[in-house]
Amino acid sequence: MSLSRSKSASAVMAPVAAAVALLLGAANPGFAQARTLEGSWLAVTQQRNCTTNAPIGQPHRALVTYHAGGTLSDSSAVPGFAIGQRSEGHGIWRHDGGQSYAVRWVAMIQFDTPAGTPPGSPGFLAGWQVATNAIELSGPDSFTSTGVSEFLDLNGQVYRVACASRTAERLK
Repeated sequence: MSLSRSKSASAVMAPVAAAVALLLGAANPGFAQARTLEGSWLAVTQQRNCTTNAPIGQPHRALVTYHAGGTLSDSSAVPGFAIGQRSEGHGIWRHDGGQSYAVRWVAMIQFDTPAGTPPGSPGFLAGWQVATNAIELSGPDSFTSTGVSEFLDLNGQVYRVACASRTAERLK
């Protein structure tokens, strides 16, 4: 008899526990998204010397959304580009295991600018910026990353390579 009561209690408690877990996740979206890259992130990007890793210039801001299914959208305020010169970035991401993710995205460079336009810019050619990043979640709502951008002209020839690091906090 006590065994059947124990089964009855377990049968009642299992659905209750599942409902509580579901409600906690719905009440706190950050909890439901914990330990995944999916979602929107406020990021700070620091350009770096590819050889020494020393910072170059001032950091800039970005808003990145990692969509379900492995696509992403990136809006960056990069001061080296003239107004309207660089499109938003679009790309793909994948989970590499543990807290590690790999990202690849592309932005169009709409027109040429000479070095110094805007001030401090190395100058860019119309074409593409193609970036790859390695991301490591440092908590449920934060990550760090390192990356490399290749700048290609309209003929697909790489004319510059740049490196960067990024820190990000989940948008809540």
